[in-house]
Amino acid sequence: MELLVAAAEAASDGGDAAFLKHLKAFLSIEYHAEYLSGCPLVTMGSELARADIETRRAASMGYLQIIDVMAKHSRANRAKLAKEDAIFTVSSMIGAVTMARIMDDPEVSDQILAIAKKRLAETPVAAEKKRVRSKTA
Repeated sequence: MELLVAAAEAASDGGDAAFLKHLKAFLSIEYHAEYLSGCPLVTMGSELARADIETRRAASMGYLQIIDVMAKHSRANRAKLAKEDAIFTVSSMIGAVTMARIMDDPEVSDQILAIAKKRLAETPVAAEKKRVRSKTA
């Protein structure tokens, strides 16, 4: 989980472009094909739900650390919105990759990833970042 938190921090510290690059890589067909590596929340999600309390606590703490990192670097004007956007983004990323890996139809799998990328780029904070960039350009 520490590597996952560090990756989220690096993506967030790098600004909008770095985060968008991380989001696109996470939701890529290539990443989705790496079943044995990557995000432990994706790889072991269903097993973690049935794990002992200590293991679930460790996974929960990792997830919450990622949320905190993303919310801390958010441009949302309110802390509550920043946290909500972070929860939605991380949960959507994990869910999209998980479901894309489950699908037996490659077209549906690719569609899940493409829609997640598109919709996550349209989240309220992402839209605000885009609006701010267009005003300064």
